[in-house]
Amino acid sequence: EMSDMVGKEIMNSDFPDDSLHHEEPSSEYVPGGYCLLDIGDTLMSTYYIIRKLGWGISSTVWLCWNMVASGYVAIKVMKGSDQFLEDAKKEVRFLEMADANNHDYQKYVIKCLDYFLVEGQNGKHACIVFEVGGLTLGEFGARN
Repeated sequence: EMSDMVGKEIMNSDFPDDSLHHEEPSSEYVPGGYCLLDIGDTLMSTYYIIRKLGWGISSTVWLCWNMVASGYVAIKVMKGSDQFLEDAKKEVRFLEMADANNHDYQKYVIKCLDYFLVEGQNGKHACIVFEVGGLTLGEFGARN
C-alpha cells in the first residue's frame, strides 16, 4: 500500500533516532488536552499521518501525506478546549489576511492550506494544515 511505503520511507531515512524520544507529557491527554492521534491514522479521509514533528503547550504537529493532492503537509492539531479553538481561529484569520493582502512578509511565513475540526475523545480539536517548510508565525516574530 502506498501510504505504508511513504511512512516507512520518511521515518527510516530523514530523522535521527533521538528525535523520537522527546514526547509531550502524557498527563495532557485529558479532556481539553491533546488529541489522541497515531501514525497511520487519517484525518478528514485525506491526510495520512506519517510521524509527529513536534509539540508545544497548545498543540501537536504531524507530518502527513495528502492522499488527494499527493504531497506532504504539516498539520497542527490544537488541544481540545474552547480557548485553543479560539486561538486557532485567530491564527487562521491572520494567515488568510496576510495571504489575501499580499503582505511582504507572507513570502517568509508558512502558508495555511486548509483547516478543519476533529471531534476527539478529548474535545473538538482545530486542525490547521500548512505547507512543509517556511517559518511559523512565532519564528517569524522572533526574527523581526
